[in-house]
Amino acid sequence: MNNLIRRSVNIFKQDGVRGFIKSASAYIYNNILFSVLINFRARYYRKRGHVGFHNPYQRLWINPNEITHVYCGCFNQKTRLGQIKNGSWDKQRIRITESSTYIGLKQRFHEGYAWEETVYYQRAVDQIESGKTVMGYQSVEGFENRLEYVDRLYQNINENGYLSQQELTDDDWDPHRHPVVTPAHKQVGEVGVNISRKGTIMQNDGIHRLAIAKLEGIDEIPVQVIVRHSQWQEIRDNIVKSNKLNNYESRHRKHPDIMVLLD
Repeated sequence: MNNLIRRSVNIFKQDGVRGFIKSASAYIYNNILFSVLINFRARYYRKRGHVGFHNPYQRLWINPNEITHVYCGCFNQKTRLGQIKNGSWDKQRIRITESSTYIGLKQRFHEGYAWEETVYYQRAVDQIESGKTVMGYQSVEGFENRLEYVDRLYQNINENGYLSQQELTDDDWDPHRHPVVTPAHKQVGEVGVNISRKGTIMQNDGIHRLAIAKLEGIDEIPVQVIVRHSQWQEIRDNIVKSNKLNNYESRHRKHPDIMVLLD
């Protein structure tokens, strides 16, 4: 409690009333309201006849190599978890091996580059210097603090294996981005993925953990589905309601998001 009070005072001094209200609102949401919203959405979908929403926080344990693409937008994990969405959003993607984060972490941890030599660092600095915010950072100094955490994250996974967010201690989180670890971080903090209309699994959140898991050959990691395309959810509904797979749906029999329905 004392730490929370000290942090509140510091935020008020540094960011003023507006910053304090913003931080306080986020703290209340992450401790209480996030579960109300996520459970309400799950109940709504169940009443609409959609399947697979008995546990909105469900984790799928999958091979990292099954996540082939990066979604080029970003759905908020704490507010969108378990959402069904139509439209063409799922076409905004690139292969994960083409992302600057994956390439940069490979350069750093497998090829021995200094951070400053990696495309990950160079791209982030270019964006910050052009006035953009990168992963919440608006200064190069702030971003460089993040690199210490990424080094530590790689070392922890390399030495101790991949742990779920619920297995981590508060000290394992990046103190620069998460000075206070809330229930929302624990419940909705796994690598977040979106699933396209045809079942393509796309990274939405947790690119560093995912990239390291791929680079280190981790067999299985927990993920949470943030957004499913409505056409993909229709396939899931049809499989469960008809209790059989047609020729098209049979191709998805071993898809992690289908297998969890058939267990």
